[in-house]
Amino acid sequence: MNEFACLDCGVDTLAIGEYYMLHDSTWRKMNPKGSGMLCFNCGGKRLGRQLIPQDFIDAPLNRRWRRVRDWELL
Repeated sequence: MNEFACLDCGVDTLAIGEYYMLHDSTWRKMNPKGSGMLCFNCGGKRLGRQLIPQDFIDAPLNRRWRRVRDWELL
């Protein structure tokens, strides 16, 4: 199994550019087990809302998702 496969739908999150890190509290709400990957769509379904820029930690791999201009393109 692909280590980047979404736990719910199986899409390769790395291939579609949805490799990201969230604040622990947000990630635990989406995925109580803690391990694995979720695409934005499935993560939002689990969370009960869309992810927002404030959900992402300040890490180099997240810079793309923390800029409102890029976020609005999703």
